Amino acid sequence: MRGKFVRSPLIHLLLAVVAGVLLANAHSLRPIDWLAWFAGVPLVCLAFLTSNSPKSALLYGMLAGFISSLSLFLYLAQLSNVPVAILLSVLRAGQYGLITWLVSLGFKYLHPGFLVFLYPALSAGLDFIITLLSPHGSGGSLAYSQMDFLPLVQTASFGGVVMITFVLSMFATLLALVLIYRKVGLLVVWAISIVPFFIRPAESSHAETPLRVGLMTTDQFEGGERSWQVIWEEYKKSILASENENLDIVLLPEKLFPISEEDMLSLKQEVQNLAREFDLAIVMGVDESSAQADYNRAYFISAEGIQTYDKIHMIPGYESHFEIGKDPLVIDYRGKRIGIAICKDLDFPQTIRTYGESEVDLMLVPAWDFYEDDWFHSRMAVLRGVENGFTVVRSARRGFLTVSDSQGRILEEERSQKSGMVVLLTEVNSDHTQTVYSRYGDFFAWICLAYSLLMVAWVSKIYFRKKTANKIANKAVNKAVNK
Repeated sequence: MRGKFVRSPLIHLLLAVVAGVLLANAHSLRPIDWLAWFAGVPLVCLAFLTSNSPKSALLYGMLAGFISSLSLFLYLAQLSNVPVAILLSVLRAGQYGLITWLVSLGFKYLHPGFLVFLYPALSAGLDFIITLLSPHGSGGSLAYSQMDFLPLVQTASFGGVVMITFVLSMFATLLALVLIYRKVGLLVVWAISIVPFFIRPAESSHAETPLRVGLMTTDQFEGGERSWQVIWEEYKKSILASENENLDIVLLPEKLFPISEEDMLSLKQEVQNLAREFDLAIVMGVDESSAQADYNRAYFISAEGIQTYDKIHMIPGYESHFEIGKDPLVIDYRGKRIGIAICKDLDFPQTIRTYGESEVDLMLVPAWDFYEDDWFHSRMAVLRGVENGFTVVRSARRGFLTVSDSQGRILEEERSQKSGMVVLLTEVNSDHTQTVYSRYGDFFAWICLAYSLLMVAWVSKIYFRKKTANKIANKAVNKAVNK
């Protein structure tokens, strides 16, 4: 593959731009899933062509990473602020610059048998590090580009979100190596190796007494200065209208309204009376303020009592005034183990895994999206259900009311609207399904990181050994010339 033409900087630039555009699609809020499979191909080819100039590999990789960040720049600027968006673009550029640089060194110093896993391991490993460090959790992962492709989505039950990234990157690597070395057999090896990941898991076990859940939301109060009493009355009307539906739970969105601690005391009593009258539980999110702090809070209110959950992960800047929650909330209710979390908490796999460890059957999620990210943000929550083996029921303002099962299937879905209340009635009849991820956590991500570090150490050893040998050889030559 390497010749005078393909050594041209113009070709390198073209590959970087193509890689950047494909990666921008994969990282976007509305990705085209099949395009994401090819995003890494030009990047691996670029690493091969620049293997004699690692510095060039670094710069071209950074260019690809910067281009990939542009699809989310405006969204992140609006969500947080422009400096944060710029910082995240720089980090994305550094991420792909580092990957391309290390893979180019791999082409120079590693056997192909080890090289084939380098790009996938680096991609998955860095995905994991970003998930741990980013204020947006796993939001930057390639994995969410595949949320409509269930066979791949279901691999998350084994290795978490990074498993999807690994499989995508492995495909790209092997296709690139076919182009580089012209060995079609590599694709056959890849196809055989991933067959186990595409075997559908067993169906979830079904409960003898399923729960009837009603999701309710409206966007008619967006941007208005309405009192909490006015907003609550609108939701109360919908709850009263569901009298004949025999509901077990009503799920309302995040931050229905701002309310003081004093007013919330009287509202809780009213809601509990309503719960007793209709023999159900009501889950509602509020923006509650007290003399000590402000809370992004969810209440689980039933005839038996009132339980509280405070949101753990806030949107940087936008929600920085809220007190950060510390503990998960798991409730035993009518034969189900129910977990409560709020919106952005579902962006963080490590946080939600605690519910998987608690063998939760059902997650109830009050949420608030921003229209443009409604599909993307709802699917992040869906993937948490796959990783941990539970059903996710999510009611969002400015987004979707979504019900998904432990295999990632969307069972019910409606979009919120400004013209009135949207009500979605569903029946939840699946129990918790034990997954490898909920039991062993991010072991696969740590394997990817360990492999990456091992290969970097190996390459460094070979590099410095050759550098030392060259110095000795040059000294010998100079000594011979001087004689």
